[in-house]
Amino acid sequence: MYTGCITVPLVFGAAAGLDSSAIALLINADLLVAGLVTLIQSPGIGRILGIRLPIVTGATFAGVTPMILIEQEYGMQAVYGSMLAADAGST
Repeated sequence: MYTGCITVPLVFGAAAGLDSSAIALLINADLLVAGLVTLIQSPGIGRILGIRLPIVTGATFAGVTPMILIEQEYGMQAVYGSMLAADAGST
């Protein structure tokens, strides 16, 4: 989990040409969100949220290539927007 949460932002940040402070911010955000999701999923909230199993949430490389291509064509704002749109479409 920890390796995925660090290498995904490193690979994306290097490909997008981000400076080291922006890459550090992406790593911190990734670790924060992974920790929050782990804390929510493990005990669960009510009957509808969480799987109530001892899990650790991490990042995946599945979205790195599309994010790099979107960033190169449209910029970082489009990357953030596409992640929000993809997440909203999955619910």
